[in-house]
Parts: sequence; structure tokens; C-alpha cells
Amino acid sequence: MKVSVIIPIYNTGEYLRPCIESITNQTHRDLQIIMIDDGSKPDTAELCDRIALTDERITVIHKPNEGVSIARNVGLSQASGEIVCFVDSDDTIAPNMIKALVDALVNSDAQIAMCDAVTISPGRSDEPDTIPDYDSSCVINTKGLAPATLTRLAGSACRCAYRRIDTLVTSGAKFPEGVKFSEDRIFNIIAMGAASRIAYLKQPLYNRLIREGSACFRYYPDMVQQIVKMREVLIKAVRNSWGNDYVQAYEQQIAGHILYSITNFTASKANEPAHQRLIKLRKLCADNSIRDCLEKANCSGLRGKLILGKHYFLLFAIGWFTNIYHRLCRKGQYQA
Repeated sequence: MKVSVIIPIYNTGEYLRPCIESITNQTHRDLQIIMIDDGSKPDTAELCDRIALTDERITVIHKPNEGVSIARNVGLSQASGEIVCFVDSDDTIAPNMIKALVDALVNSDAQIAMCDAVTISPGRSDEPDTIPDYDSSCVINTKGLAPATLTRLAGSACRCAYRRIDTLVTSGAKFPEGVKFSEDRIFNIIAMGAASRIAYLKQPLYNRLIREGSACFRYYPDMVQQIVKMREVLIKAVRNSWGNDYVQAYEQQIAGHILYSITNFTASKANEPAHQRLIKLRKLCADNSIRDCLEKANCSGLRGKLILGKHYFLLFAIGWFTNIYHRLCRKGQYQA
């Protein structure tokens, strides 16, 4: 069974070679490896070409920088395998990951297979990334799936293997373009909505690296607009693929993202004057979509109340001290 592995690449540099080697060394050998160079600097772009010469299964596509969603969609358009997987270019996968996922698909007659992951942060202990709803590997029937469980299943696309025709082509699943947050979640909501069975392996086979250049550490000057756009696209996908009964669970998940985003406006390396970030925080408090989400999610915590009360000075202070705490704990927060 051929598996198409899609790797979006943007200035990954030294992390790229171990990523690709973890794929070429898979015990499952029938692979189509598609490297999408999304407008990287010359050192990374040239490294892509050098790596491609080492394995005939590798194809490199160079394109202008347009973001991870478009890069993955370009990969999907070139995929010819019966199964599709995604790997981020600074991560690695266990030698048996693809074989384990393919076997799970075949043995369970599922449309999607997924595994656990390990989050690796330099200077910190590795953290398991698992689905707490299940104690062991199992086959999940999507009919009647609890909304809260779906919010945990429909996360990273990199932990999953998809039947290309039965799931992705049938559902028309694509990564949302122009959305900076929850791209994987939106994609999985659509793909999983087309699946009747999901094979879940409670095995940590995907190694996710959190580095300073990762997206989760960046400062986003357009944070408010991006959250609003993400909410619009995500809720539409939930309604279309799962129905209105699942919307409330996702409003609560988005509300959590809104509350966490407060630290973005006080990032220590934002390279933007504090008064401008304070103005943006005030806009967040006043935005009708943000307020509607928090009200529908019944946010009763301090940050939610402060946003609804438009107390942006207090929110700024909380975000500032939170970032200091995280820096002291070496956990990191949004960085420039």
C-alpha cells in the first residue's frame, strides 16, 4: 500500500535532515515523499535538493512562501498514494509509525488511523500527548461521538494517516488558506466527519519539537483578526460536518484560545510599542465575535470576565506578569 508523506518546509535548516531520515528509514518502504519548500531561504532550499538526491522516493516542490496550509494543499494535489500522512519539517517519527498506522487502517477497516505523540522542548522533560478519553488502543465509531471527545481527537494532522480517496477526496478536505490558527483542527473536523471509523493507537510514535522558531512562540500583530477568522471557518466546518450539537464544545475550545492569547499582546519581543499593543487588546475586548464566543462558552473565569467587562488595562498587566513567570520557568511564550 503506497503512502504519500507530505512535508511543508520553511527555513527549517538543521532540523530538516533528521526529519527526512526518520521518514526514509521507515519499516514501511512503499512511500511517496513530497517535500514542499514554501519559499525558504537558499540554505534550506538547497538542502532540500541535496536530500532529494539521496532517495528516489523523494520529490521536491519549490514555491513562493504562502503559508503551511497552501503548502500542504499543494502536496495533497500531488499525492498518489492510497494513504496520506503529514510530517512537520522540524519533527521526527518513530521507525514503525507509518507501518503501525497502515496496519491499523487495514485491520480495522477504518478510514483514519491516529497515534499519540511526544512533545519535546529543549531544557524541559518530554510531555506525552495522548487522548485521555481512551485507556488503550481501540477502534472509534464516529456515530454518536461525544462533542468533547471530538475536540480532543481532531487535533494535529501529523498524528494521522488518511485513506486518500475514501476520506480526503470524498470529503473535499483541504487546509484552510489564510488562517493562522487551528488549520489542522479544521482539516480534521472535515476529514473525520467523512469517516465512520477511526483506529486509535495509544502509542507515542510522533515526536513534536517545540523550538524558538515554532509558530506557537511567535508574536502575532493581527491576533484579533486571526482569531475572528479562525472562529468563523472552524464553526462553519463543525456545522457542515457534524451538526449544531457540536458547536458549543468548539465555542468553549475557541474561548480557551482567546483567553490564552492575552499573553500575545504583552510578548517581551513583540517589536511593537506597548501603547499600540494595548490598543489592540482594547479592540479584542470590544470585538463582537470575541464577545459572542465568550458569552456562548459561558466563560466564568477572571480573564473572560475582564474581557467582557472591557478591562483591558488589567488584562495587559496579567499578560505581562504571566510572560515573566513563563520566562522564569523557561517555558517560553510568544516570541518575535
